[in-house]
Amino acid sequence: MAKRETNIELLRILSMFLIIVGHYIYWGMKNLSSYGSYDITQLSGGGTYFTMEPLWIISCIGVNCFVMITGYFICDKPRFRWKGILRTWTETAFYILLIGGLTRLYRPDIVSLKDIAIYLFNNGYWFVTCYIGLLAVAPLLSLIVTRLNKRDYLLVLLVLFIMNFQYLYGRTFAGDHSLGWFTFLFMVAGYIRRFPLPNFWMKHKGFTVLLIWGALFILASCYNLIKWKMMHAKFELVSSANDGMMFFLSVAVFVFFAYTKMEGKCAKMIAKIAPYMFGIYLIHMNPFCFKQMWMLIIPDHYTMPIIVHCMLWCIAILIGCAIIDFIRTLLFNFCRIPKFIEWLASKLPNLHINDKLIVYSNDSTEEYRDRP
Repeated sequence: MAKRETNIELLRILSMFLIIVGHYIYWGMKNLSSYGSYDITQLSGGGTYFTMEPLWIISCIGVNCFVMITGYFICDKPRFRWKGILRTWTETAFYILLIGGLTRLYRPDIVSLKDIAIYLFNNGYWFVTCYIGLLAVAPLLSLIVTRLNKRDYLLVLLVLFIMNFQYLYGRTFAGDHSLGWFTFLFMVAGYIRRFPLPNFWMKHKGFTVLLIWGALFILASCYNLIKWKMMHAKFELVSSANDGMMFFLSVAVFVFFAYTKMEGKCAKMIAKIAPYMFGIYLIHMNPFCFKQMWMLIIPDHYTMPIIVHCMLWCIAILIGCAIIDFIRTLLFNFCRIPKFIEWLASKLPNLHINDKLIVYSNDSTEEYRDRP
C-alpha cells in the first residue's frame, strides 16, 4: 500500500468540509428567501454578506479538489480501477439501503420501495455517477498522462479547457456535473504531478491563492454593486459553477497543498480520518433526506452570527458522519466485504501494461515507474 501524503490527505478533509459548507449555503441559506439577499446599508446585512460571500466562493472548490486528488494519485497507473469502482458502488448502495430504509420506515409518504430500487441501480448521487465513470476511463487517461511530453500535454489541456470552460462554449461539450469536466480535472492533476511548475508560482503559491480568492470576491461584489446602483437590488451571494472561475482558485489551492510538505504529530491522525471523507458525502447528501435535513438545520431566526452557526454545524456534520462511516467500516470488515471486493476485483480482466513505462518529460527520455 502506498504511503499516504499528509498534505494531500489534509486537502481531502478540507475539500469535504468545504463541500458541506457549500451545501449549507446552497441548500440551506439560499433556498430561504429571508437569507437569500442582504441590505448592506444595515450592519447585520453587510456583516453577513462580507463574511459569507468569501466563504461561499472558497466552498465551491471542494468538488474540483476532490476529483483532482484522485487524478493526482492514480494518473501514473494505467490499469482498470475495479477495486475502487466496486468499493465506491458498495458503500453507496449501503447508505442508499440504510437511509432509504429508515426514511421509508418513519416517512413512508416520501419514500417508496420503488424509489430505493431506482436509486440503488440508477445512482441518486450525481458525483458518484461521474466518479465511477472517471475510474472506468482512468486507464486511458493514465496512458495519455504517462506518455505525452510537456508541449503536447499543454496542447491537450488547452483543447480540453476550451471545450469544458463554462464561459467559452457553455455546456455544449460538458458541464460541471459531467464526466467531461472530471476528465479535464484528472488531466490537470496529472500535469501537476508530472511536470514542474514555474518557480515564481511555487515561491508565491500562498499569495496566489489569496490573490485569486480576493479577485473573485471583488468581482462578485462589483456585480452586486452594479445591480444595486442600476436596479436598487439587494446584495446576494454570488459564485460560479465548478467549471467557471472557481476552476482557477481550485488549481491554486491544489498546488498549494501538493507542494507543501506537512509532517508532525497530526500526520497520523489526518491519515486515519481522511478515508472517511467519501462516506461523509454519502451520508449528509443522501437523496432521501438531505433537503429535509438542511431545512431543519437553518433556523427561522439566527441568535448568533450566521458564519458561526455555519461553522459549528458543518464541523458537527463532518465529525458525526465520520463516526457513522467508521462504524460502517467496522461492519464491513466484520462481514469481510473488503476481502470479497479485493477477491472479485482480482478476477476481473485488466490491461496488460508493464509497470516500467517510458515517458517524455521536457523533451527528454526518462524512466517512469508505478508507485507501489
